[in-house]
Amino acid sequence: MFTRISIVCWCSIAALATGCAGGAATVGSGVTRAEQFYGDLGITGHENNIHVLRGSQVRRLSIIGDRNQIKFDAGCTLGKVEIWGEENTITVPAYLVIRRSIIGHGNTIVRTRDLPGDDGAPDQAGYVPVYIPEQTQDSPPPAGEVGEMRPSE
Repeated sequence: MFTRISIVCWCSIAALATGCAGGAATVGSGVTRAEQFYGDLGITGHENNIHVLRGSQVRRLSIIGDRNQIKFDAGCTLGKVEIWGEENTITVPAYLVIRRSIIGHGNTIVRTRDLPGDDGAPDQAGYVPVYIPEQTQDSPPPAGEVGEMRPSE
């Protein structure tokens, strides 16, 4: 019984990572790949190097694994990043606005200063690291702004 439940859980996680149907999947460790991707991009494994080329339209990037390096060229689109793992690095152009759902420690999104008309090769001085906080919490609103009524003068 436990074996069946384990298999179902792992298959569900793999389906989420690969984006189910209509996506591109990279499964394995130490894989190096550079191409255009469309739809969902799933990466399962450790220490993979994936280069997403200009013109790609990635709706969702899902990563299950550790120490993966993913680089997006200028001229790509990316909607959402989902990570289950540690020490993954995703390099994206600064103009991309992405949603993210990250579980794990040491994951980093690095934003380059490439413009959409550039050749996609970032200058080493152009990297601006953006570190993802371990925990996010909402701060309360400043006193006197929400829910407090003031007497009229």
